[in-house]
Amino acid sequence: METWKLLVGIFLGAIVLGCSETNNSISQSDELIIRPVDYYVVLSNSIGIYTKNIASTSEGLSLTDTKSFQFTTSASSQLFRDGFMLMSYQNTDDCGGNLVLYDLKDRAELSLPMFSDLSSCQLSVTAITGQANMIFLSYVVTMESKEQSFFVRGVDLDTSEYEDYEFNKKPIKLVASDSRLYVLTSDENLTEKNALTVLDFKENTEMLEMDLGFDVGTIFKKANGDIVVSYPNSHTILDSKTLEASFTRYASGSQPHFYTSENNSFDANGNMYYVRKDSLTEQNETMTAMHDFDKNSTVLYYFENFLNEAQVKVEYDIKSATTVSFDNANNLILIGYEKNLAQGGGIIRVTPAPNLKFVDNLDVADVPFLIVPDN
Repeated sequence: METWKLLVGIFLGAIVLGCSETNNSISQSDELIIRPVDYYVVLSNSIGIYTKNIASTSEGLSLTDTKSFQFTTSASSQLFRDGFMLMSYQNTDDCGGNLVLYDLKDRAELSLPMFSDLSSCQLSVTAITGQANMIFLSYVVTMESKEQSFFVRGVDLDTSEYEDYEFNKKPIKLVASDSRLYVLTSDENLTEKNALTVLDFKENTEMLEMDLGFDVGTIFKKANGDIVVSYPNSHTILDSKTLEASFTRYASGSQPHFYTSENNSFDANGNMYYVRKDSLTEQNETMTAMHDFDKNSTVLYYFENFLNEAQVKVEYDIKSATTVSFDNANNLILIGYEKNLAQGGGIIRVTPAPNLKFVDNLDVADVPFLIVPDN
């Protein structure tokens, strides 16, 4: 059993870095060379979510005139990213809809009708994932006023053939890794316990069924393909090849709080960057954090660590972090945030700890929901 340690360098660094602007920004004397990189950004507003392209050069960040793509779904609806591919399910009627696929890099779009084989039903999609040519959607369906049924549908994009897998509990999260599908379920009708089913979707066989107990926050895939099952006070890692499990419980007060995080990003060393929300923040504000699974340590990036009070409250008008990503080509953290008083948000770039410095900022018209670097 391992104990988590919370790094305190960032907390102490806030006292120094927050003192003056000269301490928390990159000056011309600093040798920071910015390699040109495009960032693909998904922004959220009252209409839905849409894409924009941002160019990063030695001159800083700027919006390009590339045509954006508008999803009719909202940021709170099902949206899955696999590399540069975005996938979203959009209802067209009570018993069907379209799976919308959009390639951020190539700007190619595709809409596929889903569940056209069903009729006279109430259907809702609960999760989406994918790997290579396979797309998976978990859904809940009620046929002719009968009890609910739970399924996961696997669709082969090359052949349009599909396979349905029935479950006796509600699927709430899907992850695909190494030709295996991990299905997190919840027994909402009886015990409210969580369970995990592992399917080999190439061989079409069930490989594992695990009782996970209560309070699972989410499941997600690490950079190496292993699966993390997260709880408020612990996590379990499943080896994606052997399915062997390792368990980690956190010491009191050292919880990394990634058990509800979404759109996690990894650097070249496998460190995970995520938006953290917990009782340490005031008024449910969020911050950026980095977790090192090998060292079992977490670094917190408060805005006050690299911006002074005037920058946080006035110049950039920051309310809270909304998304985070990592530019591996330039070794920079990209933090999307929502503005406090004004409409919209912005994107801030900083260098990682221990040499934490503010690089630049770009205001955007709406709130960043996802940032995908082209590297």
